[in-house]
Amino acid sequence: MSDFDTVIAGIQNKVRKLMDERRSLQTELEQQKEHCRALQEALENQNIILTNLKAQSQTTNQGNTLAPKGDSTEIKSKINQLIQTIDESLTLLSAPQ
Repeated sequence: MSDFDTVIAGIQNKVRKLMDERRSLQTELEQQKEHCRALQEALENQNIILTNLKAQSQTTNQGNTLAPKGDSTEIKSKINQLIQTIDESLTLLSAPQ
C-alpha cells in the first residue's frame, strides 16, 4: 500500500502544480487582455486625432490656395473695387428704362 500512497501523493502534487500554473496563466491572460484594451483605446484616440489633423490640414491648405501671398491692403482694395462694380451694376439694373 505504501507504493500506492506514494503514487497517489505524486499525482496529487502534480495536479496541484498544474492548477497553480493554470491560475497563474489565467491571471497573466487577463492582464494581457486589459493591456490590449488599453492599446486599442489609445489607437482609437490617435485615429481620431489623426482624422482631425487631416481635416485641419486640408482646410489650411484650401485657405492657403485661396489666399494670395502678399499685402492684405491690396486684397482689400480689390474687394472694394468689386463691391463698387456690383453697386454700379445694381444701380443700372434698378434704374427705370
